[in-house]
Amino acid sequence: MSEKVKNAARFCIVLLLSFFLGIAMIFYTREICLGMASAILNCLTVIIPSLYGFMALSGFLIRTNFYIYLSAPFSFASRYIFRIKPELFSVFLISLFAGYPVGAKLLYELLEENKITQKEAETMLCFCYAGSPTFIAGLAG
Repeated sequence: MSEKVKNAARFCIVLLLSFFLGIAMIFYTREICLGMASAILNCLTVIIPSLYGFMALSGFLIRTNFYIYLSAPFSFASRYIFRIKPELFSVFLISLFAGYPVGAKLLYELLEENKITQKEAETMLCFCYAGSPTFIAGLAG
């Protein structure tokens, strides 16, 4: 088959799927509206307030350098098991509980204040880029 025929077939499939999706949206308007209202309510009452709290707490930890003292009990695990600097272990822990944007924000603030290098920030971002347990549980539920 030529490339032109493949593109035409893809276009027809997308067009048909869009048509059937539009028809389904017309017939199931009530269910869609209820689902959207529920999602918006969950976002406004659960996700945004918890995210705001973690963002404020993480900003406080970085500006007061308390993240260094928070990592002290975990220095053995951070050095020998995870092989990261002990003061970065608290960033790792906070990002595990708070979720994606908090870990990335913490790393960005540390990078902006020249407390970590670009390489360390890139490496840590690989581990601080995850959904929080509450987000995963809500998604699975």
